[in-house]
Amino acid sequence: MANHPSGAKAPKLPRGARTALVVVGAVAVVYLAGVALFSNVFMPNTRILGRNVSLRTVGDVQSGLSDRTDAYTLQVTGENLDLTVKASEIGLSFDAAAYVRDAISETHPWLWPVEVFLPHDLTHARGSSYDHDKAAAIVAAAVEEANTHGTDPVDATIAYNGSSTSFEVTAEKPGTKIDVARAQATVEAALDTLERTVKLPDGDYVQAKVTKDEPGLARAAEAANSFLKAKLTLSLDGKEAGVIDASKIIDWVTLDDNLEATLDEQAIKEWGSGELSRSLDTVGTERSYTRPDGKAVTVVGGTYGWNVDSGSLADLIVQGVKEGKVETVDIPTHQTAETLPDASGRDWGASYVDVDLAEQHARYYDANGSLVWEADIVSGDESKSYQTPTGVYFIDDYFNKSNPGSTLIGKKDPETGKPEYETPVSYWMPFVGNSIGLHDADWRSSFGGTIYRSNGSHGCVNLPPDKAAELCSLIDRGTVVVVHG
Repeated sequence: MANHPSGAKAPKLPRGARTALVVVGAVAVVYLAGVALFSNVFMPNTRILGRNVSLRTVGDVQSGLSDRTDAYTLQVTGENLDLTVKASEIGLSFDAAAYVRDAISETHPWLWPVEVFLPHDLTHARGSSYDHDKAAAIVAAAVEEANTHGTDPVDATIAYNGSSTSFEVTAEKPGTKIDVARAQATVEAALDTLERTVKLPDGDYVQAKVTKDEPGLARAAEAANSFLKAKLTLSLDGKEAGVIDASKIIDWVTLDDNLEATLDEQAIKEWGSGELSRSLDTVGTERSYTRPDGKAVTVVGGTYGWNVDSGSLADLIVQGVKEGKVETVDIPTHQTAETLPDASGRDWGASYVDVDLAEQHARYYDANGSLVWEADIVSGDESKSYQTPTGVYFIDDYFNKSNPGSTLIGKKDPETGKPEYETPVSYWMPFVGNSIGLHDADWRSSFGGTIYRSNGSHGCVNLPPDKAAELCSLIDRGTVVVVHG
């Protein structure tokens, strides 16, 4: 430090420096005054939950809030929800001092030179106190009632678009059911700030679990579209019986729990045993035809006809679609008929045995449709409910053309334990298992007429012995027998 002679005066600062210090001091005083002011006064352009408190003191704002809980209610609205929460129901009280302190703490008095020019919307102040359990219970009860009228959200999935002829991802759809936990949180936030009304936001509703952005959906759509490449032409007896292409396959594509596109094999089996079988199966169905002599006949029932093996067909379809094959598939069957059914349902050829119960007369037509055999008959006894079953049948495997004799055995008599009858016949031509058939009846002296009404058979078709012998020489296993009348 430099030494100055005793009594010497200190050098004066330059005038410019002295002016700068004065200015800095004045600015500091103004700044500190502003800090002090805005630590107790709200800045310009300040609102608390929409209420203008610009340039008002903490005490002034507090005094205006001290009675806010008088008759306070919160109106909550949403889908199927209109709830009023009353202060008295939840023991609501309000600490105005704490509320204002929270509000002023959201401001920044040390930055007042900048902050005074900015808007301030204070939303985090807290001053209310209430029973949270009671509030939660009130909201839960209201939501439960509202949800009885609500709808569930729909997950995003894949669906067939006819315009693009492909599977595409479809967006999720919002429902109207409310998520109780989220609604409770929204209501509590409103109560914390003493809002008067609140509308549940979109996020408070039950959300779809799968959204359109789920990567698995795009992969599933791609896999589903690979199925649509298949085209299977169904063939029955060498004739086209249908085509399985994209228009049908789309009904069988489904998503599993892992969002993987799969074929609903059960649906394919149900289609085979239902819709397809109804269009192709003829066993037992109503069939009509015109007999060569001109008589129109309609018959229902029997065991003869087409019967599709829908289970095996489903396996072939699943395999073909999964591999995207384009090919002809022979429809597997449990049983076939001679021809595909015509418009009236007839699926047998020109050669068959026609048993007319009304006329009590039987006829056999050969492959050319010519009548080559006929005879009067006696059918099942009507008076004892032994009627001969009607329908389209066929001579079954119990028929032994080289050794056609058999013994007809009746039901056991419960009193004696013995069969009601044991009758040997020379020509047994069964068409309902081994229980009903055409056969000779040498114990009868006459046939035809109305004998069957009171003295008929046990269900079989009785023939004169010589006529039975003739018919036995003409037919074989598989010969169609149509019984009607």
